[in-house]
Amino acid sequence: MDAQRLQMSSARAVLPSAPASAAVARRLVGEACAAADASAFTDTAALLTSELVTNAVVHARSDLEVLVETCRDGLRVEVRDRDDRMPERREYDAEASTGRGALLVEALADAYGAEPLSYGGKAVWFSLGSPPPWEHHPAPKTPPSVVAEPVPVLLCGLPVALFRAWQQQT
Repeated sequence: MDAQRLQMSSARAVLPSAPASAAVARRLVGEACAAADASAFTDTAALLTSELVTNAVVHARSDLEVLVETCRDGLRVEVRDRDDRMPERREYDAEASTGRGALLVEALADAYGAEPLSYGGKAVWFSLGSPPPWEHHPAPKTPPSVVAEPVPVLLCGLPVALFRAWQQQT
């Protein structure tokens, strides 16, 4: 293996179950890709990370942990949450504005999967490119503590179609 391929970057963040966590996770992926000279993967990795984080926020409703490992030739992103239910693809109406995240991951990732965690919850992951031999970060014996407390949000003027799409997700 050449020295450039071995230039690796890893990043980790513990995030609250909040919509803003997807943006934080995308930035984390972008920074890790830049540090490992893996900018070719940035856009796809950010999109797929956003999908995994959004699914954790909508379905798990628990704090989550994002792990990113990159090198010039590939990357692996893992999202851990405290919900024991494993992901499953659902069927949605063709006009639904939600429910296509799993299809995106299947279509764009080179590999993906989900695994239960020993302390409860699960890890959902994907990889792109030719990842190096990862220094796999095993799940800790206890769940990570959340960085910030969730903030209640009051949605005024929410369009009915968007509310119905959200109901389909729960």
